[in-house]
Amino acid sequence: MGRQNRHLFRLLVGALFLGAGILVVSFHGGVRAQEGDTQDASGIRERLIISSTDTSSAPTINVRAFGLDDQGHPLTLTEDTIQIRHDGQLVSDVAVIGDYKAGTFTIFVVDIPPGVEAHLPAIQQSLEQYMSPPEMEEPVDYAAIYQVGETQANQLLEPSNFYNTFRNFFSTPLETQSGPTALIDSLVGLINDAENITPKDGILTTMVVLTDGTDAVSSQYDAEDVAQLAAGLGIPIHTIWLENSNLQPASHEAGIGYLAGISAASGGLSSRLDQPDQVQSIWDRIASFRNHDVIQYRPENLSGGTFEVDVSLLSDLTIGDNATVSISESSPTILLDLPPEDRQLVMEDLDKSIKLTFTAETAWLDGEERELIQAQLLVNGIVVQEIDVDDVDRFKAEINNLSYGPNTIQVAVSYTH
Repeated sequence: MGRQNRHLFRLLVGALFLGAGILVVSFHGGVRAQEGDTQDASGIRERLIISSTDTSSAPTINVRAFGLDDQGHPLTLTEDTIQIRHDGQLVSDVAVIGDYKAGTFTIFVVDIPPGVEAHLPAIQQSLEQYMSPPEMEEPVDYAAIYQVGETQANQLLEPSNFYNTFRNFFSTPLETQSGPTALIDSLVGLINDAENITPKDGILTTMVVLTDGTDAVSSQYDAEDVAQLAAGLGIPIHTIWLENSNLQPASHEAGIGYLAGISAASGGLSSRLDQPDQVQSIWDRIASFRNHDVIQYRPENLSGGTFEVDVSLLSDLTIGDNATVSISESSPTILLDLPPEDRQLVMEDLDKSIKLTFTAETAWLDGEERELIQAQLLVNGIVVQEIDVDDVDRFKAEINNLSYGPNTIQVAVSYTH
């Protein structure tokens, strides 16, 4: 017997709607897979980013994506707001089937020159608050800590996605830095290096800057370079103002104004350290980018090979992203036939199991026949039944683990290669 390959296929059970104690399960037919910008006057670019793709269940393909509007809020992607092209051909069979916990990366930048000593405990408490559950979710969310230096930012803590790392770091209290600090040079340097600093592909990088907002020593860049560069790269900058007792009221106002301008122009939020509700709004904004939309599509007449997939906003087709997907010539396909009258089910009690009958057709992209040696039914990622390989074309299943919200049904097969 030749080498054996295992492939997973998903049939979306669909959105589960709860009303008056009745669960409505809406089935969408087909096989479900396992796994250009505009700019407004402020400089913020509306963006759509593909974070990952999955072709393990071809001919259905999954694309994970997220977007930012021109105010820095997450975009809501639906079948009615996006367009997909596969190998240049417009795709009509498209569905947004749920979300995927991709994570976030936050670069904290503390600017603590003489005059902010009184705020050091509150600064540390604020950072610890974010890095503790439920604000930062380990191990999917990452954070790093940098300190503004005299010429550039200095790393205090490398990127980590575990709370204990930060708890150990904060066992030593923060200290002010003697001498002047170059806020603008430090921020521009971090923005330019953000791609290299980010520990994981396909997640949004955000900066949170805690500072008095003033700078008397930066020489490489101008004040407006920070917001312009961040907006161009799609890096929101949230700012938290620190009162510096060594500065005059006019400098306080100038610092507050500069920080508010940076945030507004980059899609971030601005706050003062003594405004916990506004600080919490920053944490909430960061968390809103943790989950990415899962977009599922099935192109017509799919063949094996490497193809480009383009996802764009229907409101402006210049806003989008592209990625390449590779599909094996020997990929199997399983088409589950669900008549329209069977695509809605009514359940009065989730604790009761439900019996369903599935009719399926198995084939391979290259047209060659292969021998199935094992088949399983998975519901929400859990194997609920072994399927007789001779009955894959029509089998019955008893399912007892449906839940409110999106559900997924998969057929996993092993076959001789």
